[in-house]
Amino acid sequence: MRGGPAGGRPAAAGERASERPGLAWGSLGLAAAIMSSCILLAHAHGIRIAIKPGRPTIGNNITLIPGGNRDFAVCIWYRKDQEELNRIFTYDPSSHVQHPGSGYSGRETGGRDCSLHIRDVALNDSGTYIVVMNPNDTEKGHTEVQIVADHVDKTIISDITVWALAGVVLVGILI
Repeated sequence: MRGGPAGGRPAAAGERASERPGLAWGSLGLAAAIMSSCILLAHAHGIRIAIKPGRPTIGNNITLIPGGNRDFAVCIWYRKDQEELNRIFTYDPSSHVQHPGSGYSGRETGGRDCSLHIRDVALNDSGTYIVVMNPNDTEKGHTEVQIVADHVDKTIISDITVWALAGVVLVGILI
């Protein structure tokens, strides 16, 4: 048996659509679907940032490269959050001039593609990085950078080796 749309049965004579059971819930589901798709579209407008190399290690250099729009009037990089205190620099592509901010350490440089290059990274360079391109249009993106140690402390290995060797010698003597 086929029913009517949303309410499961055809509307009776004189019955308004809002009085049919299930129609309000169907409308609510449709509204929720439309709203969630708008939220997803707004979120998708953020700038993606690539990290090169993909696994940054202590003492090496990294570059954060924003994707998308290559035609920008100004580019601003922040560390941690988008506060003036954490501004690394503002880059002007027309003059290729970089204006350092309070968060500038002297190891950061801007690229013509609005990239951020950091020399000789350390563990404290780990964290959130935010780029704002064309501040009037509020095009921005953020990424998390995790700097890792790429070496094992050689003194720990030598200590373990000495103790392991001493243990073997002691076992050999006792047997």
